[in-house]
Amino acid sequence: MGFISKGNIHTKSTLNSKQKYQRLIFRKEILQVLISGALIAMLIQGTLTSTISFAIEFHFSKHFYVFSLLIGATSLAGFLQAMRWSWEPFLARMFGSWSDGPKGRLPPFLISLCIASLGFIGITWKLPIMIWVTFPFITLLAATALTTLIDSIAADMAAKTDTQTVMTYHSVSLDLGAALGPFISYILIELNHGLYITYFGGAFIFICLFVWWIFEDRRIKNYLDKSKIIDDEVGI
Repeated sequence: MGFISKGNIHTKSTLNSKQKYQRLIFRKEILQVLISGALIAMLIQGTLTSTISFAIEFHFSKHFYVFSLLIGATSLAGFLQAMRWSWEPFLARMFGSWSDGPKGRLPPFLISLCIASLGFIGITWKLPIMIWVTFPFITLLAATALTTLIDSIAADMAAKTDTQTVMTYHSVSLDLGAALGPFISYILIELNHGLYITYFGGAFIFICLFVWWIFEDRRIKNYLDKSKIIDDEVGI
């Protein structure tokens, strides 16, 4: 009989564990959340945050009057961002509570994708300032909902599998998307009709995510309705 050391057994067990976690991350449901999270972060934390000032300046110049007050494009952009960060702790909790209801997280998530797409399209329109500003406003509201809901969906999936692994990959995907957003946006903005390319492209991505989640709605629900599956399907 051959002799197998404890070290060899431990090494083999570690390798098997890594392979099982890799299979876990490459499940369709987990990948869908990771990709969606990265794209949402890219468009919201990256594109919108870095180019909203340019969009205001593009439509209304660097300085413009609102009710006889001289306002700068940068000031308005900063005001909009400040509004978002001020309401985020309250609205995020409210959106999370709504999504805990019997209908689940997917319906408000899909609605938020539609609103964000509409907001991105509206930002490209040349309108009076008091009408135009409603589009970045509703986009930022949708941004709060989307970031809250994608985090909640990721947490739900993590609870069904392995919390540490899934949430770590989710955090990395969000950071990657947020980093790519400004980089890609600044390249596109420099092109002819760059603002339209950037924001219509973002709206198209939101629509694609909407269609993707619509088609995968039943499979995602079935996945989330399962009991903890890591022992059964991943084998850890």
